[in-house]
Amino acid sequence: MKYISFASVVFFSTTAVLSAQSIEFMGVSKDVRYVQRGADLVVLNPQPVSNFYGGAWGISFNVEGENLANITPPVITGPIVVNGGAGTPDSTYFNGGALVFNDDEEYWAFGFPGADDWGAPTKASLDAAYGNSSDYTLTVEGETFSLTLAPERYSNAPKFTLTGGEWIRGQYHIAADQELTITTNTFNIYGDTVESALWFDFEPLGEEVLNFASENPNGDSVSVTVPANSMRAGYRYELESGFFALTDTDSSTNYPEALVFAGYEVSTSMEIIATPIPPQISAPTSITPTAGGVTVSFETEENVSYLLEGSNDMEVWYELRQGIGGDGNPVEFYFDANELSRYYQVVRNIPYDWGD
Repeated sequence: MKYISFASVVFFSTTAVLSAQSIEFMGVSKDVRYVQRGADLVVLNPQPVSNFYGGAWGISFNVEGENLANITPPVITGPIVVNGGAGTPDSTYFNGGALVFNDDEEYWAFGFPGADDWGAPTKASLDAAYGNSSDYTLTVEGETFSLTLAPERYSNAPKFTLTGGEWIRGQYHIAADQELTITTNTFNIYGDTVESALWFDFEPLGEEVLNFASENPNGDSVSVTVPANSMRAGYRYELESGFFALTDTDSSTNYPEALVFAGYEVSTSMEIIATPIPPQISAPTSITPTAGGVTVSFETEENVSYLLEGSNDMEVWYELRQGIGGDGNPVEFYFDANELSRYYQVVRNIPYDWGD
């Protein structure tokens, strides 16, 4: 599963004008991620937010822009519990508060060595490790910003209403030659915070939507029509939207164009499958308990693709590994205690290419 966020939408909406070293945004945000699996079924995302410790509840400390690999590592301080036991970062991960440059995504983020921020299974465990009682400070290139996450301002979760297709096994299927309409619900605290923003991303539209309440007071929901034949049959597409309530903003002397912020983001993602698709046939799967987790293995056939899914109730299935290419040899995947599902299944010949 790939994720988009308010910060990345801000960056990619403006990156075309950047060339030399430039900081576009920096800040701290708490977030909670949902997935939509039916017309009225929106659930906490069961996939890890962080590679280190996963869950639907997360916190991010980010500095993003253009050509930033060689700046002095930004440093974060604040009400962070380090080495406080289960559910809290250890001193190695905390890294003295210094952010780490993510070479793949080309931004600075929290968490050594992977720069993958932090995900927790519950709000209580997130708040126990990262409090809201006092300000966070972020120091970037010698300039220090004080940012507050108080008061707590989580909004409602985005939910999509779609027409033109149908829900099947937690995904929305629609014929590639059919027009698709997508409408979000209303962002319930849009315009009621220091600043609020609604973002919406669906690749076949060709661009992201980003509404700021200060600029677009009526932008508290989105409704779009995707023309017929905008998607490729047999491909799947990620639809995402987020409601971001800013609790604090600041300005930068060194980077006057940068957005410096703190806030709370609630986002929802779902998958849309453009049909027709190849037949889906379950593949025999072996599950073996392993120290600290389980190993899932299965035989593959040459030139056949596979999707490995997990579930906790055998009703809502979520993707664990996609685009597994078969070569006639067995494959196996290890899942540790933070990623465990109660049930696993492997499906062959499912479309796994993301639209482009």
